[in-house]
Amino acid sequence: MRSANGVRLKGKYLLALENYFLSDDPYDALELASGEEKRQLLLDLIAPVFKHIMSRRELDLVIYRSQADFDDVLLYVDRDNESHGQHSDKMMRQRLVEAIIATLESYPRQYELTVTLPSFRYLSDAEVKVGTSSYLRFGGGDPTSARVYLLVYFTGFSDGSADSAALAAAFREVKLFWYHMDKFDLTSSVFGPRTASAKLVDKTVEAGGDILIPDGLSRLIGGLNLRLGSLLRYGDARNFNAPGQPLAFFQDACSNFLSSAQLLQRRQNERIATAIEWLVDSTYVANQTVAFLSVCIGLEALLGDDDNISDMSKRLADRFAYLLGRTPAERKELARSYVDILKKRGKLVHSKQFGLDDEGRELLQTARKYLRRVIDHELKMAATCDQPLAMDV
Repeated sequence: MRSANGVRLKGKYLLALENYFLSDDPYDALELASGEEKRQLLLDLIAPVFKHIMSRRELDLVIYRSQADFDDVLLYVDRDNESHGQHSDKMMRQRLVEAIIATLESYPRQYELTVTLPSFRYLSDAEVKVGTSSYLRFGGGDPTSARVYLLVYFTGFSDGSADSAALAAAFREVKLFWYHMDKFDLTSSVFGPRTASAKLVDKTVEAGGDILIPDGLSRLIGGLNLRLGSLLRYGDARNFNAPGQPLAFFQDACSNFLSSAQLLQRRQNERIATAIEWLVDSTYVANQTVAFLSVCIGLEALLGDDDNISDMSKRLADRFAYLLGRTPAERKELARSYVDILKKRGKLVHSKQFGLDDEGRELLQTARKYLRRVIDHELKMAATCDQPLAMDV
């Protein structure tokens, strides 16, 4: 069950596991599962080896579950039988070490996240690539519940919990799918009662189950529907009603944003991907104050940097204005508008205002529009290869 790209626990790491789990004392799983100092020292040593795969907490969880699984096996062993004794304890501990090593070395694992799209229009049975590691599957599954599914493939560690870094990255792919569908005007989205559901499968052991999607994202994706009329510009409209043609038009439409999806995977474009995630989050969050702050964070992800700059608001406004403005008058107006957004943000953050008034709601729409424009600008710059991003201007 070793992962092709996994680590090998040898030398001092193997010795540390053996020193921790091998003992002359009788085997006691509860004692070994406790958070004593020795266990923390063990995690201190091994956690850095897995830092790109799982967090320290997740590593501890994997070890704990391996112990629990192994202890379940012991329920079938008569430990009072004279034929076992102390030798049996040592043997069982050695097997436990081997089991833990085998489990740890099986990471990173391959996962498949399946998200149902209950409102999305079915075209014909097919699988369409919609991202670097995501596909839209038409057909299959239960035809009474959903006929369209978003599949996201990823590697790493995930136990299905919301704070799993690998699963969070997979849901980021779901958000990018929504962003591209919306950007290219391919879908309409009704934020209503129809919700998406998700299933996570560990492909290494072919096991999995249902997992929770954040409620707002579940409703946003659940209400997503394909607009057939939007596909007409991706081919000869006279052939649109021929068998299989709507799907072909949709495939052509998706090919237009695959290059954008690939750009967003590059390390130098992380800020753009982050800004898109904040934009999508602002769309489905119920609290408008949080939505407004999310858009502001998205803008600052692209316009700001980590330096201590005096008069930060003016610097951000100037960068924003010179990024999008074509004439002095337009740049002046853009800078003024962005300062208004920052002032509203300041009032919300520093508790001078609770919630959005009419002016704030109008500014929220303006800020979303600006964030979309800046994202588009940065993607175009990135596509022209290694051009400086806004934060470098």
